[in-house]
Amino acid sequence: PLANPENDARLIAGALRKLGFEVTEKLNLGSREFRKEVIDFANRSEGQEGIALLYYAGHGVQVDGRNYLIPVDIALNDERTVKWESIDIERLLGEMGKPSRQARIVVLDACRDNPFLGRTRAIQAGGGLAEMRAYGTLIAYASAPGAAAEDGPPGTNSIYTRHLAQEMQSEGLQI
Repeated sequence: PLANPENDARLIAGALRKLGFEVTEKLNLGSREFRKEVIDFANRSEGQEGIALLYYAGHGVQVDGRNYLIPVDIALNDERTVKWESIDIERLLGEMGKPSRQARIVVLDACRDNPFLGRTRAIQAGGGLAEMRAYGTLIAYASAPGAAAEDGPPGTNSIYTRHLAQEMQSEGLQI
């Protein structure tokens, strides 16, 4: 368990609401519900104008150079479990569809320590997520590729999310 992802999700959801975004806020999703939300998000944003923004805070790992978001209900026994039961970020980006009249932003505060350190070779030993590219999409990471992010003191917010929420409120901000 991580101490702060719920706080991080609530902080970003509130900041986005203040900016006029329609927000769907979900916390502690299991594998099945997580997949359903990804599909619902893709369906809602398909063909829409404006910005489609997905924010995720929680565990993320890199297996064989691919990145996975970890639902709360899976047992992290090995990399096969990660591949089959977690959310493949590149597949998630594909489900968001091709950008047309819409900007796409994916924010990942998910570069955490490797739960399999010393037990497997397939998962990046240093922790963190691999660099990704997605045409027409801004992908924002909480840390450099392959590096773990700072979670912050328990009961607060991650360092990245705390500063992101503050910067998002800056007048005239452009990306």
